[in-house]
Amino acid sequence: MAEVTIDKRIGDLKKLFNRVNDVLYSEEEITDPSAALTASYIPVGEDGVNFDAGDPDITKYKLTDGQIWTAIADAGDADISFQVPSVADYIADLFQNKTSAKAASMTLEGKTYTGNGYDFSPKKVTGSMILRSQDKKTVIILTNIEGYATPKLDDTGKPLYFNFSVSPLNNSEGVAIYYMFEDGAATEP
Repeated sequence: MAEVTIDKRIGDLKKLFNRVNDVLYSEEEITDPSAALTASYIPVGEDGVNFDAGDPDITKYKLTDGQIWTAIADAGDADISFQVPSVADYIADLFQNKTSAKAASMTLEGKTYTGNGYDFSPKKVTGSMILRSQDKKTVIILTNIEGYATPKLDDTGKPLYFNFSVSPLNNSEGVAIYYMFEDGAATEP
């Protein structure tokens, strides 16, 4: 009688991404995580991360007698979004179309305010994103993204934030996501 061989124990599989702590954005696609990269931290609200890669749409091929002979799956629609509570120039320039070449200023009750003008037409944001876990032991890299952001202000007590919705894409090497671990342990393909 054949015996079952155990090749992985539960403890061998304890590689977790426990909560998003850091979010970085780069204008560049990431094809090699070990290559030099310029990235900026993006502030994200504590409850402002939604990460759902999308359930596959499965079509089953059935015979007249009800037998399923095969199933075909198409990738689902990803729902990945971040609430970015900042209107700093870098963030506003990233998410909206600037309409003025130079900053404008005004005085209100003796205080001077300076800022830039933007329109509300959608602006496509492309690049890549790096997410680091709260315990800083795990990193997720979205190698190539397209996204759009919408400014939002509501009565929940949150400051104005941009709701940045992202679609992950494969990079030029065919990779959409990397899971990286602090200990550097490689996983077999």
